[in-house]
Amino acid sequence: MNRFSTKINDWSIKSKLTMIIILTSLTVLLSLFLVFSLTQRNFLRNALLQELQILAQDLSGNCAATLIFDDTQTASDILRTLRAKPQIINSSIYGKDKLLFAQYEKRALLPQPDHPCQQSSALDIFSPLDI
Repeated sequence: MNRFSTKINDWSIKSKLTMIIILTSLTVLLSLFLVFSLTQRNFLRNALLQELQILAQDLSGNCAATLIFDDTQTASDILRTLRAKPQIINSSIYGKDKLLFAQYEKRALLPQPDHPCQQSSALDIFSPLDI
């Protein structure tokens, strides 16, 4: 019989208690890590959502005059300022008739997912104007 293959019943009380404490500590640490990770994920997602909503409100205020004066070039220029935000790949302005007025789209091609379950998530934020 190998000297490393001993049964738990043959362990001393001190060894059993040490193993119980180690396993309990590992379980608590793993649980805390899981809770912390989920909390941080939700916090970061909410912060990103709030940042994008503020950006949409600012852009809607800046583009109000372009809609009134039917100036698509200036609206496109305003939307092009979104190049500074790498997470924004597409932004559009629609008029009261719900037709596309101006659009910004990043030129870089996005990698296509190999599997349908690997779809990237998208977030649509709408900021209506009351003109």
